Amino acid sequence: MSTGHAHQHAHGTPSSTASVITVALVLNTVLAVGQVVAGALFGSIALIADSAHQVVDVLGLGIALVGVRLASRGVTERNTFGWARADVLGALASSTLLLVSTAWITYEAIRRLTDPHGIEGWPVLVVALVGLFVNAGSAVALARAEGSMATRAAVVHLVGDAAGSAGVLVSAVAVIAADAAWVDPLVALAIAAWVGWTGWSLLRSSARLLLDVVPVGLSADAVADTILEVDGVVAVHHLHLWEPAPDDPSVSAHVVVDGDMVVHESQALLDLVRDRLHDVHGIAHATFEVECHPCEDAEHGVARVGADEGE
Repeated sequence: MSTGHAHQHAHGTPSSTASVITVALVLNTVLAVGQVVAGALFGSIALIADSAHQVVDVLGLGIALVGVRLASRGVTERNTFGWARADVLGALASSTLLLVSTAWITYEAIRRLTDPHGIEGWPVLVVALVGLFVNAGSAVALARAEGSMATRAAVVHLVGDAAGSAGVLVSAVAVIAADAAWVDPLVALAIAAWVGWTGWSLLRSSARLLLDVVPVGLSADAVADTILEVDGVVAVHHLHLWEPAPDDPSVSAHVVVDGDMVVHESQALLDLVRDRLHDVHGIAHATFEVECHPCEDAEHGVARVGADEGE
């Protein structure tokens, strides 16, 4: 007998989010192209490094836009879990691109340190100011919109780009004020460090979701203890914790109750368990199977027995 299924998380994203992402995508695409051209023309490896991150962010914004569109489709007969994992796959792809760009930026910056090139400070300064304005404005607008994992990742990327533009600004001022061309590749290395850290963090969080790792902040033992605290629960096993979508902790378990309990009573008991899990652990999606005795394969997943039953 299966019962006690609570599904309280919402699907879909407001259309305003898609509009904000679209505007940011257009602006950042124009900026990325401009930075690549300007970096090549004016000899700034820091500007080219920032443009590499900018290109990845454009891809990230595109992924976020696709994720929003897919999420709005909701659950279908063929896809009963909806499209939330498409967003996670997009974030995984974006993080991979970030790590690749980190390696390229680092290589170019080190090469430029050993073989300095002349840099035209004023044009680089102007492009950096434009980049700072576009990235900071896009990040603020997108942060105010309701978003998915890929959308939040895009915000992080844009903040990183704003910081990168500020770094390019510093290198341009150093060239103008003191002809210190060596500052440019150092700034590029700093940008590479930021890009790499961002990419690695995003890769880890995406992989955790795709591999159904126990959500951060939750413990299978703690959740089992909470279930056993509810009067009427004899034991719990086959307990699994995962996140089908970001910030959507979910649990499934076999709950053993008194064999004399009727169906209505067991349903009411599982309602209490569900409410308790929501209040204590923030779990809003719970699927339970009720049993009057443990099944033969009770060791699959976490298994716990109530204190009275275990004595």
